[in-house]
Amino acid sequence: MATFLLEVGTEELPADFARLVLPRLEEKVRRDLAQKRLKHESVKCTSTPRRLVLIVEGLEELASDSVEEFKGPSLEKAFDNGKPTKAAFGFANRFGVDPSELQIRETPKGEFVFAEIVESGAPTTDLLSEMIPEWIANIQGRRFMRWGTGERRFARPIRWLVALLDKSVIKVTLEGTDPLVKSDKYSRGHRLRQKEVFITSADQFICTLIDAGVQIDRDKRASLIKSLIEKAAQEHCAIPDLSGGLLEE
Repeated sequence: MATFLLEVGTEELPADFARLVLPRLEEKVRRDLAQKRLKHESVKCTSTPRRLVLIVEGLEELASDSVEEFKGPSLEKAFDNGKPTKAAFGFANRFGVDPSELQIRETPKGEFVFAEIVESGAPTTDLLSEMIPEWIANIQGRRFMRWGTGERRFARPIRWLVALLDKSVIKVTLEGTDPLVKSDKYSRGHRLRQKEVFITSADQFICTLIDAGVQIDRDKRASLIKSLIEKAAQEHCAIPDLSGGLLEE
């Protein structure tokens, strides 16, 4: 089981952008993972003013095999005294199997031959590298923009991209960005801290960002802001300076 992290780093996003797009992004990710037969335990989408984050936990490193059955001719037409007929060869050739691999099944209409086709599951890294650009392209907001000389449209310019399956980088290039954005292990911390933040593995992302002054959980961040404001009000003092806290940037 692996943890997958996708972080799309941007310039300051519109205030209501995440509220609108995160539920749709999560729904699409769940649907696509199921379609690709990628078993997983949980999917979570969250955000800060400068990033959208997707975390999938308990993700299998290989998609499940696909097994399909196809009904062919009746047993008496497919075999003559145990030997395959032209009908059996024709049916088997359609699915790239040998007539000896055909299976005999009882049906309400008698015995028929069946071809069982197994499609091996693809590596998760390959599937993710295909789906990530589509997920980002399908994030729709109220107002989009282009930046630089690129043709990509997004709510705000995309500045960095982290895509990890445990410790391994999922190779992704976002075409149409200027400058060109490619996935790596470097995130950004609080806006007052200029140094890039190295993410060692997907499961260390949250604690690494907290150390860099960023709380990515929207609910926890809201609770922290509320508690600080309430504390300031109780103490009859000015609203505290939150720039050094875990409020993102």
